[in-house]
Amino acid sequence: MNLIVDWQGEVERIKTKAGREIDLYILYVKPSNEPYPVRIAFFDNPSIPSGRYRVPVDVGLSYDRRRLEVKLDFAKAEPLK
Repeated sequence: MNLIVDWQGEVERIKTKAGREIDLYILYVKPSNEPYPVRIAFFDNPSIPSGRYRVPVDVGLSYDRRRLEVKLDFAKAEPLK
């Protein structure tokens, strides 16, 4: 599965309850069933130039954390025009 992702280099710094600062990387994802991109925050640095990409996605279940995990593979991101 692939998602269309807009990455503009936007980063927000937040503070955890423990007082540690971490970066959230802001991406805009275009779901096929939505008319407009959806803003999402991502913990991993995309390490790609700003732009629009088709990014492979792996969705799985984390049984120990009891949540859905979505992994974007930026190493295989394909630039779009």
